Amino acid sequence: MGDDVLNHLREVIGVGKFVHVYNSVRQEVKNLRENRKRAEKIKVLVDPERNAKRKMRMNVKRQAQKRRKISEYKARQGF
Repeated sequence: MGDDVLNHLREVIGVGKFVHVYNSVRQEVKNLRENRKRAEKIKVLVDPERNAKRKMRMNVKRQAQKRRKISEYKARQGF
């Protein structure tokens, strides 16, 4: 569906204008992502304790997910 919309827009506004606008939007999204990453890295430097707690929370989630995955696998295998 998304491709259909993009193709329709390309036909309506013309290829040249479409490419220009599409690339500018992609560049803006890329800049926003880079800014978010940069801000997160600065927060890590400013408050390493906060980052350590965050990493611990993520690790607990990962471990729970791994346990859940293993138990589902065992249930399917009939253990």
